[in-house]
Amino acid sequence: MSYKMFNGWKFPEYETRLLAIDEQGNSIYSGLKHIELSLPFVKNYGTMLDVGANVGLITVPMASKFKKIYAFECVPETYECLRYNTANLTNVETVNVAVSDKEGTVKVAIPKSDGVIHSSGWASISEDRQGIWEEKDIIEVRSQTIDSMNLDSLDFLKVDVEQAEMMVIRGAINTIKKFRPVIEFENKRRENLEVIALLNTIGYNIIPGRKVKSSECIMISD
Repeated sequence: MSYKMFNGWKFPEYETRLLAIDEQGNSIYSGLKHIELSLPFVKNYGTMLDVGANVGLITVPMASKFKKIYAFECVPETYECLRYNTANLTNVETVNVAVSDKEGTVKVAIPKSDGVIHSSGWASISEDRQGIWEEKDIIEVRSQTIDSMNLDSLDFLKVDVEQAEMMVIRGAINTIKKFRPVIEFENKRRENLEVIALLNTIGYNIIPGRKVKSSECIMISD
């Protein structure tokens, strides 16, 4: 494993796409704008789960808002960067697992182009996503469900796992029903319409002003 530093943050050496750190060391990751849209709907800033935390581009700025953040990243070299970038944040707990709908192990793949990995952010445990990649590195990692955590509270659930969102939600459904957190997840290419439909059945709806076809989905409980 090899790494590089960029404006005070640690990244995998191969990363070219997610170097979203300004000269002051602040995350300027584009995904933060969707998080900011979600925050007005959060009732209590107690516990947040960042599922698919990558190197901490969302976890780090959100650590000043939430009392506790669990940040999940399953790819070992990316996790090492997440751990380094959050080391001074006492309210952040990093977890090196793939969040899924089962306990055990799962295969995660990272796509390659001409033999080279270009971004840690494209890693996925989704077999559908993996199936479209001609070149990829595959490793086996530990998996767990959110329900297995037996949380005391959950106020905000952010999920960015490259087409494996349904697996995360299925494994969190009892926790979601219990705590009714605000939920934010990707819906690029409208690939998570089934997730929206499932959450609809337990009283969740997309926030006012957003559409089903939006690339980022924010859902709140009735």
